Amino acid sequence: MILLTAIASICTFLFTVWYLGVTRICRTALELVQNSFTIINNPDLDNDTREKRIQQNSIKLFKTFFSILVRSGLAAFLSFLPIWLAASAGWLEIEDVVKFLSRWDIMLSGSFFAVIIYMLSRRLKPFSNKDFQINYSGLDRMVHRIAFCNFSLQLTAADIEKAALRKQYQTEIADRPIFITSLPRAGTTLLLEALNRLPSIATHTYRDMPFVMSPILWSKISRPFKKNEKKTERAHGDGMAIGYDSPEAFEEILWRAFWPEKYGATGIDLWEEDDFTEEAQLFFLDHMKKIIALRKTESNNGCRYLSKNNGNIARLDLIHQMFPKAKILVPIRHPLEQAASLVAQHRHFMDLHERYPFVRQYMADIGHYEFGKLHKPILFPEFEEFAANQNPLTIDYWLSYWIAAFEYIFERRDLVTILPYEATCLDGEKTFSRICAELEIKEDGMMEAAVSAIHHPSKKYITDNVDNKLNDRAEKLYKSLVM
Repeated sequence: MILLTAIASICTFLFTVWYLGVTRICRTALELVQNSFTIINNPDLDNDTREKRIQQNSIKLFKTFFSILVRSGLAAFLSFLPIWLAASAGWLEIEDVVKFLSRWDIMLSGSFFAVIIYMLSRRLKPFSNKDFQINYSGLDRMVHRIAFCNFSLQLTAADIEKAALRKQYQTEIADRPIFITSLPRAGTTLLLEALNRLPSIATHTYRDMPFVMSPILWSKISRPFKKNEKKTERAHGDGMAIGYDSPEAFEEILWRAFWPEKYGATGIDLWEEDDFTEEAQLFFLDHMKKIIALRKTESNNGCRYLSKNNGNIARLDLIHQMFPKAKILVPIRHPLEQAASLVAQHRHFMDLHERYPFVRQYMADIGHYEFGKLHKPILFPEFEEFAANQNPLTIDYWLSYWIAAFEYIFERRDLVTILPYEATCLDGEKTFSRICAELEIKEDGMMEAAVSAIHHPSKKYITDNVDNKLNDRAEKLYKSLVM
């Protein structure tokens, strides 16, 4: 009878904790703490703003802790009811049940099963994908915030990985990486998806989040909680389906860690050859080896590291300096069509960031500043002059951005391979054969699978009310690049 009463008491406590939302409020408290760390380490905030926000968080945190205390106390009180009822019926003594519950093995077992039940409930609960492209449970978001509260944590995890697991990747060769870069909406993701279907390619996937700098270590830690692949439409709303094993651009986290001064409040500076550091080069090479070791198969040990990162368009000179044998692919789309797509995405993410704060935080953490409330343009030569009186909600702004970006690329066209987006969509097999030849990689019987990833955009854009001078300049530049 003592055992049954003790189980009833524990179950009552757990149910009350769940019903009163104690775990949810605990997550809120942790989020407030992590948000405070983010505020403290945000270089874009002045001291007065930082102090004001920290004070606001402190007040919220105090109220949250008080709420946790009251609700937990109520849960403890209600858990005593089964014991009191059993004692009132004369079935047992209260002291006997309390003594039983105070045993160390009972407390340890109860805690263990409570954690297991909680984790199973989070795992089995259907995740909503309305607010984000990869479904994050409450626990996932908590781990994400911990991982990104400070870059030093990511770098420390990378150091631990290097010390403990270096033998697993140190023999890999990563001297010929492949970089896909351009302005967004030019087909970079399509190209990434296509190339990722080749067995000789290794790239980041969503499973590497949130400890991107230590992917091997994180894969071992997260393996017991690995979620099944289930593809959903990504946050861009463009019809592209992604899942946990889909490739994605997470490399920007490394660039931010080594060159934080490049990320200003209103824009991102260009990288030059003088920005080269041996420490960063070695770290990047090490990182590429980790991804290769993690993704290679027994049948293919000669993998090449593949990066898709729109931000790399600002680093063409430095990438060439750091990785002389690298190949850089730059998709290019008709300027007016791409500018219309860019402004549509900007408006879409303005709304998304307004409605879903975690989406905004996630994008900021991984360095996706292309659109929405996070928009920070890359400061190409002449762009600030171009955009002085323009609004990012207009197509002229993005057409100006297109011109500034591709004039910069035109001057460095000997460093890159230009790939016209429209030609790729019309004849994917021809383009893909050219890409494989350019990269010196074999398609290994996967040509059909790779080409199937390439498709036309699902939307048509209205391109009225465009500055004719801007349009003419963009057209002339486009023709000179695709000839």
